[in-house]
Amino acid sequence: MLDDQRLRDKFEKDLNDMEGMIRATWDFMRGAEQYESVQPVDIMDLLESLKADAQDMGREVNIVGTALLSYSGKPMALKRCISNLIDKAIQYGQRATIEIREGADQLMLVIRGQGPGIPDAQLEQVFEPFYRLESSRSRDSGGTGLGLSIARNIAQAHGGRLTLKNASTVELEAMLTLPRQ
Repeated sequence: MLDDQRLRDKFEKDLNDMEGMIRATWDFMRGAEQYESVQPVDIMDLLESLKADAQDMGREVNIVGTALLSYSGKPMALKRCISNLIDKAIQYGQRATIEIREGADQLMLVIRGQGPGIPDAQLEQVFEPFYRLESSRSRDSGGTGLGLSIARNIAQAHGGRLTLKNASTVELEAMLTLPRQ
C-alpha cells in the first residue's frame, strides 16, 4: 500500500530479515541447529546497516573504530546477536556505542549503553532464558527475557563469548569476543 517504491523495498527487506530472525529464534527454542552457512561477513557493513536501521527509528548508535578484516561467520546469526545487544543498550540507556577492537586472532565488539547498569550479582543471571530484571513481566517494559540468551548462544556457536560488566555507575558494557579461525 506504500506509494514510495524505495520505502516499500526497505519494508520488504526488513520483513524478510525479521522472518529469518523469527525462524532462527523458533529453531533456538526448539533446540534445533541453525544451518546457516558460514561465510565472510563484512563487519563494518553489518554494523553500518544496524546503525542505519536504528537511526531510521530515531535511535542513536555510534561506531568507534574500524574492522578492516572480514569475519567468517553466520551473517544472520551475527546480525541477530549484535542487534539484540544494541537494542538492550538503547532500551536501558537511550543510545548505544559500539567499539571495535580488532586483532589477528580475535574480533571484539564492545557495546556500551548509558543507563542504570545491572547489579553485579545478576550479571550472569540475565543470560538465563526468560530471566528479566524488570519484575512486572510487561512486554512494554522489558520483552521476553530471551535476547541475551540468544546473543550468548550465537557467540558460543561461533566459538566466542559474551560477557557483561558495569563499566561505571552509569555505563554497562557487553563484550562480544569472536575468535578468528
